[in-house]
Amino acid sequence: MNILISINRILLITTFILFATIYLGFMAEIILGSFQILCSLIIVLYWKKINHKSQKNLKIYWFLTLLYALGFFIDWGKLSDYFISFFIGLAIIPMGLAVYFTKIIENIKKQLL
Repeated sequence: MNILISINRILLITTFILFATIYLGFMAEIILGSFQILCSLIIVLYWKKINHKSQKNLKIYWFLTLLYALGFFIDWGKLSDYFISFFIGLAIIPMGLAVYFTKIIENIKKQLL
């Protein structure tokens, strides 16, 4: 679990730094998101060892991630300011989910020690 948390921290910090170039930030975001979804599935193996609050937070993360994924099926092109929608949808929301997941696994780490 400690290795996953360390990798997550490195990927999160790297993604934030790469957003200075925008394009590389988006590419790093794909890697970070894939890693975090994989980690959230691995955490299921520890399900009985984590407390109810962390279980609830993980369920919220899964719900928000699924909701975000379903958002790709909506036609956002009809919005008046497409650039702002694009930036929020591809930068702000995913990074918010990444920070939320990082908070969740940091709390789980404290419980498992």
